[in-house]
Amino acid sequence: MAAAELSSLGDCRALPGDAGSPEGIADLAARLRKQGERMVQVLVNNAGRTWGAPFESFPDKAWPGVMAVNVQAPFRMIQEFLPELEAAASMSDPSRVINIGSVAGSNVSDLQAYSYGASKAAIHFLGRQLAAELAPRNITVNTLAPGYFPTDMTAHLQDEDVGLAKKIPLRRMGSAADIA
Repeated sequence: MAAAELSSLGDCRALPGDAGSPEGIADLAARLRKQGERMVQVLVNNAGRTWGAPFESFPDKAWPGVMAVNVQAPFRMIQEFLPELEAAASMSDPSRVINIGSVAGSNVSDLQAYSYGASKAAIHFLGRQLAAELAPRNITVNTLAPGYFPTDMTAHLQDEDVGLAKKIPLRRMGSAADIA
């Protein structure tokens, strides 16, 4: 549906895949290349995973999957699609990488999502580092830090009893128009 809407602005095709593992990312790139694609001008790293639990019982298993999806996967996506990003890039019209971070990566919250906050801080830093690395290749790298949006990942925060809306300046979660 999103690809159809974006196609009104230019060529846009959806290619769903598994960003949860390096193998899934390599498969995604192989399928794109099998279609004969030689250029990717915009890469949006939007996959995300979280885990919440009290500090005293926050398990070791809450770290690997969150870090893999929120940090390693965007790095691997950029690495894997670098040839296509470079092919589409020019000085006057660079290719663009957009990482989706979070305010949880720059502000401390009381949500007890320790691996999530650490992973989002990491993607913010990684984005800055890759921006410096890839600028000479005419590829920009930016990381957005959205606040709270109604998604499956934030479903447990949408209950009025949680009181999250009181902590947001607009007193509501974000909408699609806000992020656009």
